Amino acid sequence: MYKTIILLLGVIASLSTPLRATDQVPEIFFDEERGTFYYNGMDLGNGYPLYTLAKYKDYREKINMDADGQINSNCYSSACYRGYRGVWTIADGTLFLSELKSGCSSSGNNVDLKDVFGAEYTKHGLKAFWLTDTITLTDEPMNIFTLLNEFSYLTLMVEKGVIVNVIEKGPYFAPKPAYIEDKYQLASNQLPELLTYQDQRFYAKGEWDPLSNIFAEEQYLSRMDTNEYGELKLSSCFSDGCFRSYQGIWEISDDILYLKEVQDFCTETPIFDLEKIFGKENVTPKGVRAFWISQGLVVSSKQVNEFELKQYRTPQTYLKLKIVKGVIVKKEIEQD
Repeated sequence: MYKTIILLLGVIASLSTPLRATDQVPEIFFDEERGTFYYNGMDLGNGYPLYTLAKYKDYREKINMDADGQINSNCYSSACYRGYRGVWTIADGTLFLSELKSGCSSSGNNVDLKDVFGAEYTKHGLKAFWLTDTITLTDEPMNIFTLLNEFSYLTLMVEKGVIVNVIEKGPYFAPKPAYIEDKYQLASNQLPELLTYQDQRFYAKGEWDPLSNIFAEEQYLSRMDTNEYGELKLSSCFSDGCFRSYQGIWEISDDILYLKEVQDFCTETPIFDLEKIFGKENVTPKGVRAFWISQGLVVSSKQVNEFELKQYRTPQTYLKLKIVKGVIVKKEIEQD
């Protein structure tokens, strides 16, 4: 253990020139196609992308920058020696400086770039005309806590603000399996609907509300317990993890989608009697056929979040369905 600590400190020391006791906050890059990336955050002996603007005196003075590329301000932070945090946008094959945030606070800005640069400031920001360099970004901030993580790297070759080449490397850019767009749509912080198929539980996207059509039909809503506003009566508790306040329990049997039960989110008790709502003749031991549902649907064997999708850390089984009036007319199963 002692040798491991010494080795890690040695790595950090070799990367940081000069060595600084506090990790530096990174520059943030928003890419229209690829998402959010970061530029070092440890001052790895490289100049930050704004540094070379210092040779343009007129621009330097407008943003109160010194000849070394650091911005003078009334505040000081050991986590941001350069005095600012740049927010950048990658769009239309060009690199833009969008914001210059305070080095002391995440909320304030050092400079109103739109006010300072006027017409030069576009909808994406100020074109980084001063930058001709190769810069490598990471998919998460690099610091002492993340140094041993497996990063993905986005390398930009920039000539006077124009991105002439891009190199992608790492797990973030690995080829995506089939249905990946559907899978990303499954990511949610909302309580999902539960579906059983061949004795295996699956999860739908938390925002999927397959009962909304039923609640909108007076012939069904009139048979439910409602409050004075005509809304479904539920328990009084509330959670931002389940805005609809209820959860449907479903089952696929013999290529039919059945609604088995609808539970109150807080009490986990049924909120209505299926026979009362849909008629005794329409309810089987499996539940009531979901005749009101006609759509495509992808469900997963585990609840999905974006972090796990990105890292491929949770092997999943995905069930892709095409439903017509509660009947499964097409079904595909995929294993990651």
